[in-house]
Amino acid sequence: MLKQLLKSLGTILGADAATLPPKPSILKKIVDVEFDRDYKNGRRDFRNLILENVNLQGINLRGIDFRGSDFRMVELYHGVQLSGSELSQVTFSGMNLKGIDFSNANLYEAVLVGTDLRGANLNGANLSKANLSYANFYHAFLVGSELPDAQLYAADLSKADLKGANLSRANLSRANLTWADLSNTNLGETDLTMANLSYADLEGSNPQFAHTLFTTLTGVRLPEGIFFVKHKA
Repeated sequence: MLKQLLKSLGTILGADAATLPPKPSILKKIVDVEFDRDYKNGRRDFRNLILENVNLQGINLRGIDFRGSDFRMVELYHGVQLSGSELSQVTFSGMNLKGIDFSNANLYEAVLVGTDLRGANLNGANLSKANLSYANFYHAFLVGSELPDAQLYAADLSKADLKGANLSRANLSRANLTWADLSNTNLGETDLTMANLSYADLEGSNPQFAHTLFTTLTGVRLPEGIFFVKHKA
């Protein structure tokens, strides 16, 4: 209780900068020619690499192991097939991933700080312990996604569809969740300190178990039988 109170106080005072991604180890670079050659020769293990200007257009990435790799020098277009891909601990920070299909992908401990994910499809994705701070999820789809212990500090989730998502113990302090669909979500121990949930749909969820100190709840739709959410650290 005291630990959470101190954490909430840090949010209020603005002294709780989002958890920074760990310093990366030295990764080997791979360029487009090498990737294309190795892929055509049957290689599917591309772990712990920096992908430098690699063209992934038209390649089905399901079945390729990219764990721990850095995609920040790759252009990912709508045609890139990332649904169901193995992307745990991958770095996508600051990238433009609008409308990308990450449905059912494994993004465990992935780093997407400040990433543009507007309209992206993350339905059924595993984002457990991922760092999504400052990311833009406006009108994104995260139905049934797994987000326990994820960092979503100051993320924009306005009008996002999070039906049935697991947000237990996630850090959503200072996040924008206006008009978000949070129906049937798991909010157990979720940190919503100073978050904005105006007009959000919480039907079927459990906001009474979240940390809601100074949370904005204007016009919020609460679950049946819950008439108000007590602000608590």
